[in-house]
Amino acid sequence: ERGLSVAAAARRQLVVDAADATLLRRPPRLADDVVVVAAALPDPGAARAALRDPLARLVLDPAVLAHVRRPNALSVSASFVGRRRFTRFDVEDGVGEVLDRAGLGRYVSRRDGGRPPVGAAPWRVTLDGETVRIGLRPYAAPLHRRPWRASTVVGSLHPPVAAAMVRIARIAPGHRVLDPCCGAGT
Repeated sequence: ERGLSVAAAARRQLVVDAADATLLRRPPRLADDVVVVAAALPDPGAARAALRDPLARLVLDPAVLAHVRRPNALSVSASFVGRRRFTRFDVEDGVGEVLDRAGLGRYVSRRDGGRPPVGAAPWRVTLDGETVRIGLRPYAAPLHRRPWRASTVVGSLHPPVAAAMVRIARIAPGHRVLDPCCGAGT
């Protein structure tokens, strides 16, 4: 619908070419999260020691950095596919330390229950088995935590799934919709 082209597809993620920044002006309803990729490098594999080398040579895209606000702190959240001999905290700490040294904010590790301060720049790292993508979330929180949702309970429908269901049913402005399972959104 937005005329974006898919640059890559991986497990649970699409990488789109958004040169016109439409995703930054208006978040997509069907996305769980949007991240502006600042660096992409080959996935280092399963070994913990293999993480150090690519992170030591990490170069962030200057075009992305030009739009980064420089808060006092930054947070990093990471996820990966497959079995690894490291944890997401190892990835978060490695990337967080690199970003901290680059002057992008003070990194606070979540390894021992630490919490980044409110307003910390939200960085995201994904390892999909082929590529490591490091990017900055242009919104304060993932899109599945949109502000209209007061709480999530067991059985709550994920907002992007609800949006997809509306599109599949071809619901349009002016249509009447009966949702017998509202409440928790189930």
